[in-house]
Amino acid sequence: SGSWNFGTFMDLDKYPMHKVLDLAKDVPAPRVQGYLLNVGLLQPSDFEAPLFGRDDAPNRENLLSFYFQVQFHPQFPPSVTHIAISIRGPAGFVFEEDCLDGLQVFGYESNHAPNKSTGGGWACSQATYTQQKSWCPQAIPRWPKDLEPTACMGFGPTAKILVPNSIELESQAPAGAKVTTFEDGVMYAFRVKVRNPDVQPQAGSMWALDFGDEAGKPFDSFTVMTFDKVETSLQVASMVTVQPLFQTLAQQYLPFRLHFKPFTMVPAPRMVLDDDTRRLQGGGVKPLGPDAEEGSVVLVVPVGFGFQFGDFQSCQDALMETKDRQPWNSAGRFGVTDATCRISGGELLNVMTWTLTDAKYMPPLVSYTIEGL
Repeated sequence: SGSWNFGTFMDLDKYPMHKVLDLAKDVPAPRVQGYLLNVGLLQPSDFEAPLFGRDDAPNRENLLSFYFQVQFHPQFPPSVTHIAISIRGPAGFVFEEDCLDGLQVFGYESNHAPNKSTGGGWACSQATYTQQKSWCPQAIPRWPKDLEPTACMGFGPTAKILVPNSIELESQAPAGAKVTTFEDGVMYAFRVKVRNPDVQPQAGSMWALDFGDEAGKPFDSFTVMTFDKVETSLQVASMVTVQPLFQTLAQQYLPFRLHFKPFTMVPAPRMVLDDDTRRLQGGGVKPLGPDAEEGSVVLVVPVGFGFQFGDFQSCQDALMETKDRQPWNSAGRFGVTDATCRISGGELLNVMTWTLTDAKYMPPLVSYTIEGL
């Protein structure tokens, strides 16, 4: 209720004899909504994320799972046929104009709304919560039966989802018929398809979600799996055309230097993270664990270019290290015991692959350099 008053003035130190520049105007104040108890974005582990449709690479279609905990179940008159769920994301994310096809609520399949539910075994369900509790806010019950979304409208990084109003359904149901509803204090979840931005969103970007007349606190977005645009660059020694008739094989390969800064950690199979929040292997000699990962850095050049290689298509005169590494900083260089480098791509030989093989991994937001021929 009430309104905001806005105008421009000068000489306010002479009030009430100040000068009015633009006459003040009353603007209706936005309605203050109730409070959703908990709201956020499910962030599965790197191992499980693909199972739930997550693809955090730039400009890819991504299935994001949102949850919200109702404080008080919505009570709208029967004249309101649908209740809105509004999602607002950071600039760069794009929902389809009709986003219903990519929308599913967490719950069992419903005959009257086929493909609008995930089916059994949804993320953070009571059956799977024990294995997933490290990234689940709590065990999430099924979505109320007969209240599956009927429409989804996307406007760039904003989506509006409509679900039936249970009070309106009750007014149309036969006497004594039971109609399900959203319940006080209960958490619900859904997943919706969105296209990721092609560049990293601005630091501190957040999402927001409203349901009916309740709203949650803004919550953090996720890191798009891409590289820092400013820190990623290519340097070559020369752009001259190779002339095989007049050059030796060694002269046909020219040195290059690539700087890059990943936003996502590149794992190593025997790594142990410093903060111990994720430990793939035990201590001691660091034996391989059952979930060990070999992270890779892959450089693909256009057709017509090719990398120099040695025996067994190993990289020749190539190195990978932290950017601007000092000579005495051996920890910043990936040696033969830390990583392998191979050239592939068939006859083109235009793919260079560095594979981390021991304990040394590549932390995110660190600049690295690759050099080669």
